[in-house]
Amino acid sequence: MSSSKKRTWSVRLDLDDEDDMFVVIDDVRIAKRGRPGTLQAGTWISLEPGWTVRNSPSDGAQGSIVVECHGASVH
Repeated sequence: MSSSKKRTWSVRLDLDDEDDMFVVIDDVRIAKRGRPGTLQAGTWISLEPGWTVRNSPSDGAQGSIVVECHGASVH
């Protein structure tokens, strides 16, 4: 019987001096929000391999995001 260990992640959103928004996990910037007026506007740009950040489709206007690492959701 195998035991599965759950990992605890430190997750936060950061803004830099130029108002760029980042998803930061364990002090590593994993994604950046696309700037208005660019092709990436309103989307998340992955900065680290294996990580995906997207807007939550079920949350509507609340602004929630879904963060995935190799297919496993991080809440």
